[in-house]
Amino acid sequence: MRRITLLTVLALVLTAFVAIPAMAATTFAWSGEITSTFQTDFATAAEGVATANVTLGVTINDNLSFTGLVITTAVGSNGATTALTNGNAAYYATVNLGGVLGLDPKVIAEKLSIGSWDVAGTAYGVTGYANEEVWGADMTGGPLAIGSLTTINNMVNVYLAFDPASLFGTPAYIADVYGVFGPISASVAYGSNQQESLNVTFAQTMGDIAIGVGVGENYNLGASTYNIGFGAKVAYKTLVTFGAATSYGSAGLGTLDVNVNIAPSATMGIDLWTIVDLANGGFTATAGYLDASVWTKLDASTLRLGYVYTAQTAAAGYYVARLATGGLYFLYDLTF
Repeated sequence: MRRITLLTVLALVLTAFVAIPAMAATTFAWSGEITSTFQTDFATAAEGVATANVTLGVTINDNLSFTGLVITTAVGSNGATTALTNGNAAYYATVNLGGVLGLDPKVIAEKLSIGSWDVAGTAYGVTGYANEEVWGADMTGGPLAIGSLTTINNMVNVYLAFDPASLFGTPAYIADVYGVFGPISASVAYGSNQQESLNVTFAQTMGDIAIGVGVGENYNLGASTYNIGFGAKVAYKTLVTFGAATSYGSAGLGTLDVNVNIAPSATMGIDLWTIVDLANGGFTATAGYLDASVWTKLDASTLRLGYVYTAQTAAAGYYVARLATGGLYFLYDLTF
């Protein structure tokens, strides 16, 4: 009750402060994505909506906006189709506090968010699969939060978020400092789950060749364990992209993740994604799969036909994870 009361009061005060004078400038925006899948191992079939999300935005003026996000998921396994469930609903109001106070955004910008969303820090990766990120810092506690984003000289960002209800008990928070400095992107964060995370990437384009390398580190102060990730990517124009990443930590070697994309045009291509369990010799009952597919784009739609090979006893695959034994799949994705 205290949590709801505090957020309600803050939201009402901020809304009255910046919204009422400029209701005439209100604009609306919406977007979403629906992904439908079918997969068969030639003995069992599974189909249904894999993911669906819709984002609604209302901008009152330059200093106030409201965002609502609904994500639903339904991933079946072993032939069972799961009904759609609300996986990550979010709603929040964002106030441009720097604009309200008349601050120069080139020097310092300040935004304040109040509501319910998936509070997390900013992690950087280069491979696409992001195994090099090994992110762990997170905010524990309830779903409601207050977040502050301070940007200094359009370069350094300081993000702080906390659950207001935790002020009356165990603190729940996350602190993150991140930014892009030319070819280098870096982020360091610490959360109330007692984990510290660091990501640094370097990306550079030289003519038709683009390269990227990334290093991640996570240390769990509560468990005294660590994990270090490494990743690299090489691309020739938009025609061929190759990425690979792995990790090593207190538990030993992690998996080796490799992705290859060949796109002769912007409307068609081939994707190859694989995970190899380095610690246990390749494709095992707990890790490892090969996902190969071809795709084509038709306006806002993407059609993908592929095959997943896996020895895992749980559903596996990068684009489709419905049957534990893998199999042939068809995916339809609509973005609007």
